[in-house]
This record gives sequence, structure tokens and C-alpha cells, in this order.
Amino acid sequence: FLEFLPPQIGLLTSITRLRASSNRLQELPAELGNLSSMTELGVSNNQLTQLPPIGHLTALRTLVVANNPLLFPPDAVVRKGTLAVINYLKVFHDAGGAPMELVERGEESVSSFHALVEEGVATGSLSLRAKLLLEVPDMLAEHLPRMEHVNLESNRISELPPQLLASMTNLRTLNVSYNQIGRISDNVSLLTRLELLDARYNMLTSFPPSLAHLSLLKLFLNSNELRSLPACISSLHSLLLFSAANNTIRDIA
Repeated sequence: FLEFLPPQIGLLTSITRLRASSNRLQELPAELGNLSSMTELGVSNNQLTQLPPIGHLTALRTLVVANNPLLFPPDAVVRKGTLAVINYLKVFHDAGGAPMELVERGEESVSSFHALVEEGVATGSLSLRAKLLLEVPDMLAEHLPRMEHVNLESNRISELPPQLLASMTNLRTLNVSYNQIGRISDNVSLLTRLELLDARYNMLTSFPPSLAHLSLLKLFLNSNELRSLPACISSLHSLLLFSAANNTIRDIA
């Protein structure tokens, strides 16, 4: 039983059929993407959890991947057949770091995402409102330090990674309303230029004391799960507008 295919297989550029079914393969080498003449790839009955970057193999017409514990591409794509899988992998390869939830919606969604990022880089104002994001895309890390305004409203984000918060030191406004965020890390204190924080309609149960180090002008915490008002609010001497309506606040922490 084969347990792996050597990367040198990518040198066999004239090969048209590769059959490696019923083995113990756990992964396939990325070099399979070099086999531009391949029309058939059979790797059923193995232990594969993902397929390599073969989305640009335009000659590939038959792809047999049954009976593998595949996680990528998702089963819904695999069931549609070879062309659907190839197109999915092509879009993913060309996605340039766009989140998977947009890749699954097709090239138009990916292109729109990159256009918005490019606009944000040019203007310092990034809006990814209502893009069905499950998390803040990692590829934004290199751009966030230059951003002054970030809008992530109306997504399904559950966390603001501390390392990303720490990088947004030029940020003046941050809108993360209408998400599923349960907590905000102490790194929020590093956003020393932040003037507006909109975190309405999330799942916040508390707020970090480090918030007191900011010079916020506006803070919106409406419709969360707060049971007490953060004591650090009293230290926000620059605050002009504060709202925490539709919480179950009973006291000040």
C-alpha cells in the first residue's frame, strides 16, 4: 500500500492518467498541479482530508475521490462532480487569501472582496459590511496598521483576535456591530487613537478594564448580554455619547 506520492511526480508532465486508489495516502503533493496533460486522477479509498492545488489542470475530466474523509473541498462541492471541484480549487487558488465563505460563493464574491480591500488600502477606510465573514481574514493583517476606519458590521464574527487588535494602532473608528462577538481582549487598550467603538448587537457579557486607557468619544454597547455596567466607563473622560440600551444591566461592575 502506498502511504505517500513523492513530489517528484510533478516532473512527469506528459502523464495523462494517474490511478492511486485503495492505498493509505493521507495527502497528495502540491506538485500534482504541474501535470497539465492529466485527464484522469483516481484516488478513491484512501485517507485524504484535502485535495492539492489542481484547479488549473484544464485537461482533467475525471476525478475519482470517493471514500476519503475529505474536508476540503466540502462535500457539497465534491458531489457536483469533477468540473465543480476543479472550478472550486481554481477560485480558491486565485483567491489570494479571501475567506473560504466567499470562495464558496464564487469568483464574483472573491473579486468584490479584493476590490474592497484595495479601496481600503488606498483610502484608509475599509468596509467589509455584510460579507458573511466568520472571522477577520488573516490576509488583512498586513493592511490593518494603516487603516483609520474599519467596518465589519453584519457578519458572523465571533472573535476579534488580540494580535489583530494590537496591529490597528492608527484606528479611529471600529464598527463590529451585528456580529457574534463574546468578548473583546485587553489589547483594545492599544488602540490609542480610537474615537468610536460600535459593538451593538453582539454577545458581550463584559468589557475589559483596559478600555479606560482610551480616549473614546462614542461607545455603543446596545443589545448585548451585559449584566453590569463596566466600571471603566467612568474613566472615559472624553466620552460624549454612550449607549448600552437593551441589556440586563443591574449594577456597575
